[in-house]
Amino acid sequence: MSITTIVTDIEGTITDIAFVKDELFPYARARMATFVAQHAEEPAVAEQLQSVAKAIGCDADELDPIVSQLIQWIDEDKKAPALKTLQGMIWKAAYTSGELKGHLYPDVVPRLQAWKDQNLGLYVYSSGSVGAQKLLFGYSVAGDITGLFSGYFDTQMGQKQDAESYNAIAREIGEAPDNILFLSDHAGELEAAEQAGWQVAQLVRPAGTADERFPHYADLNEITAMTSLTIYPDTKADTPVFQSDNSDEILTKLAKLGIRFERWEAATPVTGDMTQEQVLAAYATQIQALKDSEGYVTADVVNMVPDHPDKDMFRAKFLEEHTHAEDEVRFFVSGSGQFNLHLNDQVVSIVCTKDDLIGVPAGTKHWFDMGPNPAFSAIRLFNNPDGWVARFTGDEIARSFPRYE
Repeated sequence: MSITTIVTDIEGTITDIAFVKDELFPYARARMATFVAQHAEEPAVAEQLQSVAKAIGCDADELDPIVSQLIQWIDEDKKAPALKTLQGMIWKAAYTSGELKGHLYPDVVPRLQAWKDQNLGLYVYSSGSVGAQKLLFGYSVAGDITGLFSGYFDTQMGQKQDAESYNAIAREIGEAPDNILFLSDHAGELEAAEQAGWQVAQLVRPAGTADERFPHYADLNEITAMTSLTIYPDTKADTPVFQSDNSDEILTKLAKLGIRFERWEAATPVTGDMTQEQVLAAYATQIQALKDSEGYVTADVVNMVPDHPDKDMFRAKFLEEHTHAEDEVRFFVSGSGQFNLHLNDQVVSIVCTKDDLIGVPAGTKHWFDMGPNPAFSAIRLFNNPDGWVARFTGDEIARSFPRYE
């Protein structure tokens, strides 16, 4: 199972719901009657009015009841294709004049660009019309980002809580369902995508609520990538001999190399405002099992944030090859980081993400890259915290291999 394609929802996922509810919808609502009166004879508008008229049982030239129905649908947030199309037409003039700019969360464009640079296919699936989607991205606060996407889908493909809609999109893209990752804030949509065989991730933006049935993240940077394993000859940093983001393959490969790798699930939901004691309690069963089997004595939680004043110093320090007198055991409660192990004549590079545990055996030459803007919370286990002092080898090998950017 390898992710090659990412399909994202818009509202509540990569743009603030408030932008849609408090700016776009009121803007279209206030102008709907005038727009319909002025453009009713135009073929593209007439087609949509005919659709509304058919739905409410009136003639297409009876504009008052049609407008009333459109206003009602706006107030009800009805996912009616005719409404979405007409809204898009109204918004177009506002976008092109600069009166409206599509909102995007700050993490969105850098992360989408990074995924595109990794040759992942990027698509959009939203209840808003394809035309409205292209306007939002074409006139966004970050400028025109339509070039990041390979395609757009709306409810012409089917309703977003219907698994068949996702089957249809997978066929249209020409990609196996289990190679597609769907991003949304809405549990019903994630459930439908999962039923279609897609991988899913819930975005829990401010004021959002996590659904524990799905992997959930505060922003796109938390799913920078997925857990992955790359193995290089230690003399050829540009020539990997093995690459995978398949969890079973990674576990099997690392086990053969004598590297502990596990996935843990919390007994209770873990949130960013928890104390160290609460985080440890959420994983108490797994921690105790590891203590019993490996003799670890203590556990604590370490946090790193992008605005940490010493982040550059810490990154530079751990980027130098070193060893420890005891195992280095890390479980990622959130965020991610890259461990690079120098094993004989190979460099084994593991990107660890949320819910991953890695155990680097004592004496193993390695380095760790937390990236230029580190954001992670990790549980550490020790036999003796004093034994974790880094012993640097003086080898500059780490400088030749890809950084975690």
